[in-house]
Amino acid sequence: YKNGQVMQHIDDFQYLGFLGDGGQASVYLCGKDKQLYAAKVYFAGSSKAESFKREAEFLKKLNFKHLINIVHSNLEAKVKLPEKDEFTRPVLILEFAEGGELFDFVAK
Repeated sequence: YKNGQVMQHIDDFQYLGFLGDGGQASVYLCGKDKQLYAAKVYFAGSSKAESFKREAEFLKKLNFKHLINIVHSNLEAKVKLPEKDEFTRPVLILEFAEGGELFDFVAK
C-alpha cells in the first residue's frame, strides 16, 4: 500500500511494465530485490490451469546456465495492474532476458 492505494504488483513482485501478449498469457516486466523478471500472467479460463501446471512442472525440472529459468510459480497469484482491480490468475515468474523475442533475434 502507498497513500492508501494498492501498489501495482504481480504476486510478491513489483509491476514495472507490459512486455507482450502470447497465445495463453500476457507477459509483464516485474522486479524484486533489485532484480528484473518476466511475469507470465495466464488469461482467465479454467482450461488454462492444466496447461499452466504442465508448463510450471516442466520448467522447474530444467535448470541450465543458458536457459531462462523459472524462479516462482503460483496457480492463484494476486495481480494488480494499472487501471484494473486486483484479480487472481496463474502466474509464472521467469528470469528476464533483455533484447526482445528470441524469434526476432534468430530471424535476423
